[in-house]
Parts: sequence; C-alpha cells; structure tokens
Amino acid sequence: MTPGPKLTLSRRAFLQTSLGAGAAAFLARSPLAHAASSSDEIFAWQVTEPLIRSRIQAPVFPQRDFDITGFGAIGDGVADCTAAINGAIQACNAAGGGRVVVPSGKFFTGAIALLSNVNLYLPNLDSILLFSTDPRKYPNVLTRWECNDLFNYSPLVYAFRQTNIAITGRGTLDGQAGTFPNAQGNPSAWWWWKGSAPFGGPNIFPNQIADSTQLKQQGAVPGHVPVSQRVYGIEPNGTQHYLRPPLIGPYGCENVLIEGVTLNRSPFWQMHPLFCKNVTIRNVTASSVGTNNDGCDPESCIDVAIEFCNFNTGDDCIAIKAGRGFDGMVDSGLQSLGALPPWVSYPTTCQNLVIGQCIMQSGHGGVTLGSEMSGGVNNVFAENLKMLSNTLDIALRFKTNTWRGGFMTNYYARNIYVPNGVSASNGVITIDYFYSADATDRPQDAGPFRPFTDKIYVSNLVVPGGSSKYAFNLRGFSPANTPIDPMHGSLTIDDAIGLVRVSDSTINGVTSPVDIVEAVDLDLSNVTRNGVPLPDQ
Repeated sequence: MTPGPKLTLSRRAFLQTSLGAGAAAFLARSPLAHAASSSDEIFAWQVTEPLIRSRIQAPVFPQRDFDITGFGAIGDGVADCTAAINGAIQACNAAGGGRVVVPSGKFFTGAIALLSNVNLYLPNLDSILLFSTDPRKYPNVLTRWECNDLFNYSPLVYAFRQTNIAITGRGTLDGQAGTFPNAQGNPSAWWWWKGSAPFGGPNIFPNQIADSTQLKQQGAVPGHVPVSQRVYGIEPNGTQHYLRPPLIGPYGCENVLIEGVTLNRSPFWQMHPLFCKNVTIRNVTASSVGTNNDGCDPESCIDVAIEFCNFNTGDDCIAIKAGRGFDGMVDSGLQSLGALPPWVSYPTTCQNLVIGQCIMQSGHGGVTLGSEMSGGVNNVFAENLKMLSNTLDIALRFKTNTWRGGFMTNYYARNIYVPNGVSASNGVITIDYFYSADATDRPQDAGPFRPFTDKIYVSNLVVPGGSSKYAFNLRGFSPANTPIDPMHGSLTIDDAIGLVRVSDSTINGVTSPVDIVEAVDLDLSNVTRNGVPLPDQ
C-alpha cells in the first residue's frame, strides 16, 4: 500500500493541520523546530505527544443525580431493570445532564443506551450492572464487528453520535459471559458462539463461523454489499445470527470517559470505542478472560488516552484497530446513513493515542496494532507499561497481510517491562506481514493491498528473563520470502518494513540462536540479547 495524504505531512504541516490551532506557535518556540530527521524520536516525545495529550480532556457533568431506583430499578439481580435504567438516562439527558446513579445492589439489565451529557455512575464496590444473556435484549444497532460495518446486537452499553458521556465509579459491569445455565441454552453463554475449543466446536450448538466468514466477504469488495444489507443480530423475520457484542461500544461519540469501573465476563471485546474523538480511559480494571476478550480496542478514533488501567484479558490487552479491508478504506454506505461524525474520513485512520502506566496481568499481546487496520494507525505513544503475564504471547505486536494492508507509522514506546518474556514460539517485538487468523487471510501475500510500516521507535525495553523464542520477529515481504503459495495466487512482492529503531534495551531469556529479521530496516543502539551486546546498526 502506498502511503496516502494522511502520511505525507511534514512535521510542521502535521502540527498545523492535525494538532490544533496553537501548534504553529508552539513549533516556532521549540528548539527542535529545525532538527534533522535523526531527532524524530526526541521531537515526538517533547512536542507531538504533549500536544496530543493537551487536547484529551475528560468531560465534566452538571451536579444532578438521577438514582435508577427512583425509576423503578430493583437491585435483587432478578427484576428486569432495562426500562428503568434507560428511563433515568433519558430524564437526565432531558434535564441537561448529570449522573445516573447505580446504587449498591445487583441490577439485572439488557442493552443500555447512553445519551449526551450523561455520566453512568456506579459509586460503590457493590454497585453492579448484571447483564442478561438473552440475545433478544440487545436489539440491532449500527456498529462494526471485527472491523467490518454491519447492523448487529447492541453492545451491552452503547451510544450513537453522542457528546459528553461517561461510565465511572467503583462498581462492576458484569456481562455474565461464560455462565451456565443461561438464556442461550448452551454450556457457556456468549463464548460458546466462538465455535472452537475450549468453547465448543462447529457442530455443537449454533456459532459465529458462518456469519463471520460471510461478513468478511461482504466487506472485501467496495460496494459489493452495502452496510444497509448487512443485517445480523436478530433479523426482522426472526433469523438469528451469532456475532457477539462488546461490553462497551460508543459509536461516533465525542468526549468519552470510562473511569474506575471493573469489567467482567464480557461477551466479546471489553471496550470498543469506534469513530470516537477525545476519549479518556483511566483506572479501569478490564478483567475478562474469555475468547476474544480484548481489553481495549479503539478503532478509527482520534485523540485517545488509556492510562492507569489493569488488564487481565483473554486476548490482546490493547489492540488498536482501523477497519478491515475495503470497509477501512472506502465508504460502505455509512455516509448516506448520516453515521459518520465530521472528524472521520476515509481511510478511517486511528491516530493520536497515548498509553501509559498500565499493568497487563494476562493477555495475548501487550500493545498490538491490528490485525484489522486497513485504514491505518498513526501516532501511538506507549510508556511505563508492566507486562507481567507469564502467558504473554507478544509484548509489542504489529500484524497485517495483503488482505488487510494499512499503514503503521510513528509508533513510540519506552520504559516497557516484561519480566517473564513472551511465549516459547514468538518474539518480544513482532512485526509480521504474514499474519493469518483464518482462511480469509490466506495466502497472506495474495491480497490486493500492500502494508506500509515506518518509524517504529522502542527504547528502554527490559526483559530480564523468561523463554521467549525471539527478541525480534520482523518479517516484511521480499522476493526471497514470497510467493509462499504460488498454486493459490501468491505473488512475488517487494514490500519491506521501514525504520524500526530499538535503543537502550535488554532482552534476556531468548531461546533461538538467531532472530527473524527479513526485509526490514532495523536500527539498533545499545541493545543486549542474552547478555551479549548486539552490534549497533
């Protein structure tokens, strides 16, 4: 993929057009204004990151409280409180905003729809929203599933094109996934829909496999199937589908805050802000270890802060997304539906994210870009992260292929601590153009898109031990490693990974005598591997 207009801005132009009105003046005062390209990393941390961070501001709400028990909610874990909770939200919104209070108790509910200027507030440790496992309680809404556009089950907490919304407090949002008995009649609510071990198989109870394949095909060709015709969830004629909803999923919202709460037993991804702007996720405990239970997956968002969070997840802790296939590159019909906020354009890039002071207790990837990132990911800053899991697959992961394409640029990570290393089959830092999740990704070099990766900077990465297979698993495309399957359309591709710079880092416990470094511009400075300094290059 050739980088488009979103990638070709100079640093000065980027500051003027993307970082706000005050950027030019800030740049004029900066001693780095005329720095050579070798100082890009310093410039990014001293200028770009603070400017992004200065724009990310949590919303403030009027001092009005609307207790859900005043609208008929009963906290016995049995009575259906859906209407009461949504009624309180509507009243709060109509009054000009405030807090919708979930007091102590277990409040059983279906889909919750947040509205502008409403803070859903769970003040106590025993303030619990207990979500139904009945799919009929989550009527269809416009969303994305694994980054393709569709109408599907509502996220358990949803908001569409709202401004100033929040979920805060010390309480818990419990999706009840994995429970039995349940309203779905299978051995493990929601998670059984995955259709593969350890949550059942394709011939045991209904599952998502056919729906997932069909949706990916619908998003593969622009205009092939408009989003208005991609109706999943439960269709008007009663036909049921099996694509699981996320726990929290605001769509096209501005000024979003999720703070303090605990998330548990999510059906799918735990937090999925989509097409949102100015998002703060702070002091959240994302504790759900079911299948595909990513902790936080911002998709095609602008200006996002994820800080002081604790991740205990069944998949990636943080995975940055940007649409899949043509849905991330061209309009599938969203504009005609009035769904896109003014800050979203195609490709639907996810950009300007700051991640810091988080603990990853368990998860597949610590901070991941992709794999659904066809619209591109730009300007990611990650620092002061502790990846403590002893089952971590990969610490810093970038995954794509020619079916997904996209660009991954201007990524900056520093002060990353990985005490137990990563899995015995993976690399601590992995950039893989050969990623494959299922048959729709194969052959990985036979698709229509060319990935583009450049300016990846990692410093002070500390891996004191463990049994990681590789320090670096970096594979771009080259004539030497493609085609991989000429019988099924693979191509000879010359598409190398751009600059990857790793400095001041220690990676121990590596089991393979050599790393995988194919078709990449790898720049090392003061890096040791198993106690042996690697040559600076």
